[in-house]
Amino acid sequence: TEAQEKMAIVMDVRAMESDKVLKQLDEEKKKMKDEMAGVTAKHKKEIGMYDQSMFELQAQVDSLREMAGKTNIDTTEELRHNEELMRQAKEEVRQELITRINTQKLEYESALIKKNANIAD
Repeated sequence: TEAQEKMAIVMDVRAMESDKVLKQLDEEKKKMKDEMAGVTAKHKKEIGMYDQSMFELQAQVDSLREMAGKTNIDTTEELRHNEELMRQAKEEVRQELITRINTQKLEYESALIKKNANIAD
């Protein structure tokens, strides 16, 4: 009976030690789970920040593309306008030359007629 009591005490002590060890293991397990949740949350936050950065960069790229397209359109319009101005300027110069040539021709013919009239007198 004394041996049984000692055995019962040893068994109780072992059971308490086992419970204590199991409790410690549960606490460590919970602690690791919380740490992993923290790491996961940190990674999710970093991924979210990365995604936001990518979104902002894509928006900048889209904006630059749009500006480049607009600049290209503006440049094309400006070139067309300049070509039209050049065409108009060429036409004005051509008309001016035609007018000058015709005026000189008339002056020459008039002088020739006067000369012939003087010779006839």
